[in-house]
Amino acid sequence: MRVYFLNLPAGCCTIVKNIHYLRFLHTLNLSHNYLTELPYNIGYLEQLNTLILDHNYLKFLPTTFTRLIQLEKLNLSNNYFESIDIIKNFSNLKLFSINSNPLKIFPILLYTCFNLEDISFSNIQLNQMNNITFDIFNQFLKLKKLNLSKNNLKNDFLSLSSIKQFDYLEELNFQHNEFTNIFSLLSNMKLLHILDLSYNSLINIPECLNS
Repeated sequence: MRVYFLNLPAGCCTIVKNIHYLRFLHTLNLSHNYLTELPYNIGYLEQLNTLILDHNYLKFLPTTFTRLIQLEKLNLSNNYFESIDIIKNFSNLKLFSINSNPLKIFPILLYTCFNLEDISFSNIQLNQMNNITFDIFNQFLKLKKLNLSKNNLKNDFLSLSSIKQFDYLEELNFQHNEFTNIFSLLSNMKLLHILDLSYNSLINIPECLNS
């Protein structure tokens, strides 16, 4: 029997053993469990394209994780990651979510995942990382959706240079930050059609939103 989809959310397991026997898996959902680590043999699931691990107790990923090069969607939100540099050279990865983790270092090697279209970095203390501004996302040339909500970001996070490469950005979530002015951000985002600025401290509504 070939199993392609395995759904084990909400307290179904605290440890995953013998996962390597399911080598035809395409989708694995282990969200809302009590996982503190992933087994070394998860790297043998080389056909896996969707991996959902949110709301666990994970702090690191096994070195074999780099073998999951078919991954298209990866959700690591609501865990305990402080760094995540093992995510690199995943050329098929399109969606990456790491919301609500205590990251101390920006995952710079994520740049090597050059087909990323949807990135979610909500509530990761982005404002406390050294020298991080909006232009750090310029490297993601195919980016369509970006969520930077709940990071206590201020105006100095933005700059004119930070928007030149966002040719495909369609959705931007800036809610629950501390912006007062976003004029510099919007002037060249031609494809942007969803912009969430709720729970900021904007002084004026940008004129370009009316055009």
